[in-house]
Amino acid sequence: MALIDIERAVLSVCFAVEPPEAALALLGERRVWLLYRQLIRDRLWRELQHALPRSFALEPALLQRTFAAQLERDPPRTRYFQQLVAAFAHSALRSWQSEPALPVQLPDLLRYEAALWEVADLEADLSVTLSEFGFERVPVISPALRLLALGHAVHLPPAAGEPPAAGEFFVCIQRQPDAPRARSWTLNRTTYALLADFQRAEVSANDSVRRVSAQLGVALTPRFVERLCETLAHWIEVGILLGSR
Repeated sequence: MALIDIERAVLSVCFAVEPPEAALALLGERRVWLLYRQLIRDRLWRELQHALPRSFALEPALLQRTFAAQLERDPPRTRYFQQLVAAFAHSALRSWQSEPALPVQLPDLLRYEAALWEVADLEADLSVTLSEFGFERVPVISPALRLLALGHAVHLPPAAGEPPAAGEFFVCIQRQPDAPRARSWTLNRTTYALLADFQRAEVSANDSVRRVSAQLGVALTPRFVERLCETLAHWIEVGILLGSR
């Protein structure tokens, strides 16, 4: 028996919706392999429940079906548990495109919780020396940061018995170097677009501001500049904007 045949049998026993009898027969020790299957699936399930508690509480039966389908269609391809959450979210969002009667806020909620989980494990420190922020230089944003555009206010504390409000919401999820967990900051359309432009680290802050204002049709009035400086000061204070290069 070739090694590849054994690997395929193990994969199907562990991750198919129903373990194939032919694969169990090939591996032998049927009871042991069924136990091994259960242990693996339980461990993965608990990890996802821990990482995505609100999503799993909203639609537990749907998440269970999605989990089983994902294991069969897109089994884990990483040895790192931290990356399993993003892989599950990516697979789930794709499969939910054809899911009937899906709660409208669930895709946004899953994206939000998956981003919180991802950012909590990102390295927040940079190994390079930066200058103080200057408009004439290229801004440098924290690497432990993700931006989300949402259609529901899943980032806000849920009201008892009420679904999240629908609308246009922009969120920055960020973790400071000394913080064990990520936190969320609410942005508007302009600051979201500007921070996304900063994140690409292509041009000076001055050029980013001009580019974003032109794209959004925002006039660079004294009031706009004043509010922009207040926003940048806040970003520097909380560690979103680290400096310039």
